[in-house]
Amino acid sequence: MSNKKILFWIEEPFVSFGIAKYLKEEIDADFYSIIVCNDLTKKFFIKQELMKFKKNWFYRDHISLKKQKIDFDYLKSLEDNLGIKIWEIVSGERFFTSYSKYHHFSGEEILSLVEQQSRLYENIIDEIKPDYIAIRIPDFHNIQLLYKIGKAKGVKILMYAQSRFGGLTITEKPDEIIPINIKNTNSEKLKNFKELREHIKEYSLEHEKIVNKFKGSQTQKVNAILHFLTIDNKKYTDYYQNIGKTKLAVTYNKILESIQSYKRKKFIDSNLKKSIKIDLPFIYFPLHVEPEQTLLIRSPFHTDQLNIITNISKSIPVEFKLIIKEHPAMKINGWHDTQFYKKIISLPNVELLHPSISNEDLISKCSLVISIAGTAGLQAAFYNKPSIVLTDVNYTNLSSVYRLKNIEELYDAISIMLKKEVNLSELNEFVARYEESSFNFETMRFAIDAYNNFGYGGFLAESNVTLDKMKYFLEKNKNDFKIMSTEHAKKITNIENQNTTVNSK
Repeated sequence: MSNKKILFWIEEPFVSFGIAKYLKEEIDADFYSIIVCNDLTKKFFIKQELMKFKKNWFYRDHISLKKQKIDFDYLKSLEDNLGIKIWEIVSGERFFTSYSKYHHFSGEEILSLVEQQSRLYENIIDEIKPDYIAIRIPDFHNIQLLYKIGKAKGVKILMYAQSRFGGLTITEKPDEIIPINIKNTNSEKLKNFKELREHIKEYSLEHEKIVNKFKGSQTQKVNAILHFLTIDNKKYTDYYQNIGKTKLAVTYNKILESIQSYKRKKFIDSNLKKSIKIDLPFIYFPLHVEPEQTLLIRSPFHTDQLNIITNISKSIPVEFKLIIKEHPAMKINGWHDTQFYKKIISLPNVELLHPSISNEDLISKCSLVISIAGTAGLQAAFYNKPSIVLTDVNYTNLSSVYRLKNIEELYDAISIMLKKEVNLSELNEFVARYEESSFNFETMRFAIDAYNNFGYGGFLAESNVTLDKMKYFLEKNKNDFKIMSTEHAKKITNIENQNTTVNSK
């Protein structure tokens, strides 16, 4: 393992910093980092001795919105030589879309940022020639660019991501399709559907935890507001993700959001059905949370859920209804606009249900699940129900899952899948292979603790990291960090062994 080079992407809440620290105790390698932080936290990273990197690059020092001439030849080379689909990547960035409330980014500003980011990543990779890039699953365009450029240059990726069963996995790409070979399955030890459903209980509990605890503390909310009102707003708004976030603008928007959230919840409680009383067989489409990386980064061509629902409603057989349910985690983001709900309700063969209704009850009673890229399509299999997905997911190898590539084929796809049954051997094999690639981990508890330490419970990601605060966080979560660092080390060992096997042939 000697002379291996690992480049870490480090940002608040600094989980990757802890992984790097404890991974260094397990393997002999050179560690480098790209650190995304404000000026106060930068001073901590420059002085700290807890984890010494061979070299650090401070991301914000290299990224500016000041006008500069765009080098289209360079951007074209990214697309032609590295296969980087620039507009596809930036279309999934919430700061560049209608989700942004503070600044409308022009095409020139977006391309300028992409050029600066890409040049930074290429220069770093070309300079140190890392064997691995260690990142979390991308949910913003800047980390997605690093991931894409690194992969295109042949760098192995160590990506930690939440498992669909509630733990964590270390993978090279999001939703890597799980291979299924039922010849490997012991028919005498097959679990039935009821036994297999136990595997998805933890996932449901994870979502319940984040809804109830994330941004749940009013004390932290007040502290975040007080901290925001005392920071240097000029330096804060110089960073492109914070442009336009003046103290007055943020105060106004937060008041407006509270009013909107109250009105929207009142509309939901008054107009969305709270019980399942459906006289026809139904097809179920659970709404995704917005904004989230599952839609924006992993499925950039399917971000308009209202349009998708409208198209599904045009494609279902006449004897069926389409049931839509709001996601309970939308509580965190202030729910959808009431016009969004009204347009769904206006569709004649569609019913919109309250977020409090059990997702599992709906899956167990439906005839088919349709999902963009969510776990509901996998959950369906545990209830012996087929599903249709709109993008590649790690469970598309199941024969009960249909990967739709053309919306005009949806009616035929629905007709085919309504007759499908789940292959129990396949599902058992999928579970076995999936568990091999993931490990048990209290993901949400750990994430909430990290945000409580550094990010005011998720209300503000601009805290001042001190040595004492970091020491406390690392020591308190030492066992968790050791689990993650050990899994990273295992992944590296597996990759190295695979490379040795290939080279020896």
